[in-house]
Amino acid sequence: MGQLYQIFSNESLVNGFYKLGLQLEAVFPDIHLLEQLMQSRKWVLSEGNRYFVINSIPTHCFSIGSYWEEWYILDDNPPVHHVLFPSESPGSQSTYTPPKNYDGVHPNEIFGRTWYVRELSTMVSWDCLSDKKVIPSDINLHK
Repeated sequence: MGQLYQIFSNESLVNGFYKLGLQLEAVFPDIHLLEQLMQSRKWVLSEGNRYFVINSIPTHCFSIGSYWEEWYILDDNPPVHHVLFPSESPGSQSTYTPPKNYDGVHPNEIFGRTWYVRELSTMVSWDCLSDKKVIPSDINLHK
């Protein structure tokens, strides 16, 4: 089982995205929005022998229109970016039901429900996308 820890600073977030091979400015092109997100979302990192995950979840209860965002790498594969919704959402490609018991990878808040997953072709944060229907896929976000 890996380590799970909450982060509270931009520096920790910079280091986390660096481990994913991403630059913070590429994931959050609007630095003012990032400052808001640091306070309105809970940021949780999870690290194991084969994976590294950054989770961004609301600090309030999940409701319609809310979402959970994760960026991760598994083994030597390129980073993956998911946006997960608590109810069916346009563009959802699959569902994810967490295991019944805490897994050491995901934050406690996501257990006990099925999530509707949208895998993005960009690493840009969902909040920073101006048109959430059209996802740019030609942006080079890797360092």
